[in-house]
Amino acid sequence: LTNPNSATPTATPTRTTDYNVTIYNLAGMPLRQSGYLPVTASMLNGRHKELCGAPMNVERNRYYLISLQARTTSFLDKATLDVRVNNKSIGTTACTNRYGEPLEFIWESRTGGAADVSLHLLHYDGDGEHIECRLFDMQALDKATLRTRVTVSSDCAACTVPTKPILQNADMHTVNLVWHKAEHPVLIRFKRTDEDRWNYVTAKQNRVALTDLSALYDYEMQCAYLCKSDTSSWTESTLTLAADRQPLAKR
Repeated sequence: LTNPNSATPTATPTRTTDYNVTIYNLAGMPLRQSGYLPVTASMLNGRHKELCGAPMNVERNRYYLISLQARTTSFLDKATLDVRVNNKSIGTTACTNRYGEPLEFIWESRTGGAADVSLHLLHYDGDGEHIECRLFDMQALDKATLRTRVTVSSDCAACTVPTKPILQNADMHTVNLVWHKAEHPVLIRFKRTDEDRWNYVTAKQNRVALTDLSALYDYEMQCAYLCKSDTSSWTESTLTLAADRQPLAKR
């Protein structure tokens, strides 16, 4: 999903925007390979590190989907694999002893004719002798593009957690909370550390004063953003200690 008027590959709509949607349909499968691929000493120590490959006849200006799912055969072994077309890398992946989700790479054939599709070993850490390849496929794709309009009726930005406020002790009964930047109104809850009941205030600016605090008790405070359609998670607690709010003469 791309915005034709934005340099960002996938743009987040903040207003009504036209988008281009690219759809790929499977049109055939010219390549399918699987099995155990030997990892030899000459491969580890030499320059030729091709595990498997095959020459394919490809069509001009056709898109192809190359899928890979592989693992090492020894428990602690790790490997880095490189998918290449005509000896040019189109994607790399790390693999361990467990199969992960199949990785997919889209490649466009611009000239047509013969293309060498291969899987190479970039790095191997371990003492195993094989890479087990469950899936190494190449499928032809038909590409279509349509235009869709995304209509924004409310703020689509994620309601993130605000930054932790800077605490400034004003006096025995007051503390100030300050944020460098507040993207939304901020909801503050605070309470004595020996109590369970929270008190709530709202700050529309980047600062708020909490007043009428008891000079004898410690307090904790948490903050959350009030977004248009949601409330963010709370920040970690900020503490103000009674001893820190005492006048210097009484410390």
